[in-house]
Amino acid sequence: MRKKPDELRLTAFNELNKGDSKSKVVNLLGEPRTISFSDYGNILWVYSNTEISRDMSSYIPVFNMMKGTESGISERVYIELKENRIENIYIVSYKITQGRGIINAGDYQEDIISIRKKYD
Repeated sequence: MRKKPDELRLTAFNELNKGDSKSKVVNLLGEPRTISFSDYGNILWVYSNTEISRDMSSYIPVFNMMKGTESGISERVYIELKENRIENIYIVSYKITQGRGIINAGDYQEDIISIRKKYD
């Protein structure tokens, strides 16, 4: 069972600490949604929740078909692992805007709203 996004963020920040094993992460948060790499070559486990809704322009029929948009917020928890141990934990919030019409279907933009880092 997946945790609710707010519970996931609180669990990550309050119960996980530098040096904890990746098995502890899996026990608390489950398997990551995405796995990536940091600039330092460490493994990043990514847990995310995104909520998108149509913008007001999407309710104008012809405009929506051509150039409607939708937007929302993505909350992500990044668990940085070095040698299978937690190196750091980041919570990042993004504002997302994407096109959904014929003209702007390929448009996608993410802007960082906030970043919290557990260890300096």
